Amino acid sequence: MFLRNDRYARLPLAILAALALFSFLLTRPASASIWQHWQWPTGNTVSVTRGFDPPALRWLSGHRGVDLKVDAGATIYAPADGIVEVAGEIAGKGVVSLSHGPVRSTYEPVNALVNVGDHVSAGTPIATLRPGHEPAGGLHWGAKISRDHYVDPLRFLVGNLALKPWDGSK
Repeated sequence: MFLRNDRYARLPLAILAALALFSFLLTRPASASIWQHWQWPTGNTVSVTRGFDPPALRWLSGHRGVDLKVDAGATIYAPADGIVEVAGEIAGKGVVSLSHGPVRSTYEPVNALVNVGDHVSAGTPIATLRPGHEPAGGLHWGAKISRDHYVDPLRFLVGNLALKPWDGSK
């Protein structure tokens, strides 16, 4: 009898907790899609000197990003809102990495203008480009959606596509 009464005494509390959680989820602002439209980290469109070429297996060699034609000393900008996860040296290279929700973008070789934990908006200066990225120089820009799953950062530049009516004429 004691267990039965105890169970019924907890029922209103459980219902109240479920309603509170439900109302919290309903009133939360919608987060931006991970496929949000990004801006060029260079501030404008530039040439890609080496494209995205992921390895067939994660431990094989490949090119886990794109190389952009940018001169040393150029300012690098956040392509989207995010939080600075890395700003400093990794294996002798200057690196900045931003978290954009489930997507992380990376930039090298750079001199960081931001600090770990900083919140940045799209277009915020985050670094200046160092010389020395081989073979052609420029900025290496990467993106990944998990520890070992790299994606082409150029895909985020497309944004939302809209189909337009076509009347068949040229």
